[in-house]
Amino acid sequence: MEDLPLVNLKFVTKIDHPSFKTDLRWWINKTLGKNPVGFYGETKLKVVSPYNKEIEDIIAFLLKTISLTGGLGAKTQNGFGIFTVKNLKKEQIRQGYELFQRSLSKSGFQQELPNFNNFFKIDVKVDEVDTFREKLLNDAGKTSNYILSGFAIKFLLRAEFKNLKNLPVTNFIEIKNACNEVVRKLDGIIKELDNKINKLNQIIKEETDNKKRKKLEEKKKRLQENRKEYELLKRKYKPSKVVARYLFGSDLEEKWASRINVSHAYSIGSDLHFRIWGEIPPVLSYDRNITVKFDKKKVIGQIIKILESCFGFNTLEFGTVKFKDQLLKEVLG
Repeated sequence: MEDLPLVNLKFVTKIDHPSFKTDLRWWINKTLGKNPVGFYGETKLKVVSPYNKEIEDIIAFLLKTISLTGGLGAKTQNGFGIFTVKNLKKEQIRQGYELFQRSLSKSGFQQELPNFNNFFKIDVKVDEVDTFREKLLNDAGKTSNYILSGFAIKFLLRAEFKNLKNLPVTNFIEIKNACNEVVRKLDGIIKELDNKINKLNQIIKEETDNKKRKKLEEKKKRLQENRKEYELLKRKYKPSKVVARYLFGSDLEEKWASRINVSHAYSIGSDLHFRIWGEIPPVLSYDRNITVKFDKKKVIGQIIKILESCFGFNTLEFGTVKFKDQLLKEVLG
């Protein structure tokens, strides 16, 4: 890419909503630094390889697909990566699709990669921009071209999913039982730690050597810290919290990416839009082998319900929810 300017990034770090109990400046500072910048504008993309018409057509198809169904780059989870592609011919895209399909059939599908069959997209138009801006706190609306709101909106969705009573899954009892089993095992570990702490208390009480006593106190402190960590971990094993982190990314020591992304708000002409997209597999099993079976349409319905409740029913206009066949039809024109 050439001649793409860097701009200073001013993020929305809070939303006016009861579930939003923290300011996201901590996240911005930790991941992007105190004065983050990003690319914004129009550029040319050059394919650096020996000229090959087939490869060029495949790249054209993939770029068109990504531009309409998701985002490009390493920070799509954080709301970035929305782009459009100019000067692509419909025939080139169709040819690229056919070539891509043939290459897939030769190489085989890797199960661990996202599956386009599970993809969805919703394009959202902001009908009442002033109402939308009023809800977005800290640096909202400082530019007319975009509002860096994607991460804050996704954070809101995660928080609301953690508190859901009716989960968009088909195996709630199975998830609940699995969570109870994890909690039971953690309680066992905590009980063992309590026994060790109690024994140490007795030893410390009887110890007269100050140096030995100090070492025993340090050991006790480590055990108490471990106990606290396990108590905090227990709280994460509610079915709603498991479902939330399966969809919106891990909040545990073991990390995995979000399955659902929300773009920053961007302008098309005089209108403001943002995009919600992602992949919702019918079955996921990340954390301690807890299996979650999703009802994809109910997941998406819940997302829309949360955003309508937060911003108001007349503020956002949700486009048609598109899945694999509708997405492919849009790409191929």
